[in-house]
Amino acid sequence: MNVDTSVWPPRYDPTYRPDPTADFWFPELECLQPGARDALILDKLRRQVAWAWERSPFYRRKWDAAGVSPATLQSLEDLAKFPVVQKAELRLSQAAAPPYGEYLCIDPGEVVRIHGTSGTTGRPTVFGLGSEDWGRIGEAHARILWAAGIRPDDRVLICSFFSLYLGSWGALRGVERLGATAFPFGAGVPGQTLMAVEWARELKPTAFYGTPSYALHFAETSRREGIDPRTFGLRTLFFSGEPGAGIPATKRLIEETFGGRCVDMGSMAEMTPWMTNAECRHRTGMHLWQDLVYTQVCAPETFAPLPFGAEGTPVYT
Repeated sequence: MNVDTSVWPPRYDPTYRPDPTADFWFPELECLQPGARDALILDKLRRQVAWAWERSPFYRRKWDAAGVSPATLQSLEDLAKFPVVQKAELRLSQAAAPPYGEYLCIDPGEVVRIHGTSGTTGRPTVFGLGSEDWGRIGEAHARILWAAGIRPDDRVLICSFFSLYLGSWGALRGVERLGATAFPFGAGVPGQTLMAVEWARELKPTAFYGTPSYALHFAETSRREGIDPRTFGLRTLFFSGEPGAGIPATKRLIEETFGGRCVDMGSMAEMTPWMTNAECRHRTGMHLWQDLVYTQVCAPETFAPLPFGAEGTPVYT
């Protein structure tokens, strides 16, 4: 096992890497029976709630007001007793205690990376990440990318904005941790797509990350240059940021265009590691990586958990 669960937060062995022929990155977790997995998730949730209770005035006040504490969480069902946090609350906390708000659970001096939302729907939300956060994000994304079929011999062309947006950075961190070759090309600069096509023609990447619409734009640009997108040799194309890769017609179009498998991923930046809703290489639907981010479907008005098969709003923990 490549994780020490005797400490919290858990520490991973940065030298660990499975055999390239292995189906699973972390079989001790990925092959657990449902009951054992739920017990692990509950243990992690209890430790995490205690961690936030001790270190975050924001969470302690909110939970005090709701009449809950770490002792309340005795089962996964008890999670419904804890109030849901919404983005407006994070913004208010951030304004009252800039720049990180009172929900940061490490010393501000331990923050090594700052990311955030774009602020298109209001004040930008700041995310302060510590070095151990960044390591665990890489570990989680490597595990999920391994399930998607990425291996150390892959060359991954990352055509996405390298800015506040965590999507491209998260993909890069996972690719690096997995041991594949990352080509963080970026996107958004005039003429950059044509440059990406020219580089892809020379480097022959085997995997691609971006948004579905950008992949199709990339293909159109290739064709204008007289290049069939299938000649790049892309085996895996994985996406976030848009729903297109989960729409059957769009998925089929991308796979026919490039001759590789199209893998859908994503949740939301606030829940990084954001790949925790993701297809695997078999592409039979999205897996929820519940031991990383616990995901429930809840009633939009009350946030009460709904039964399997019901429609609602996702709530992430």
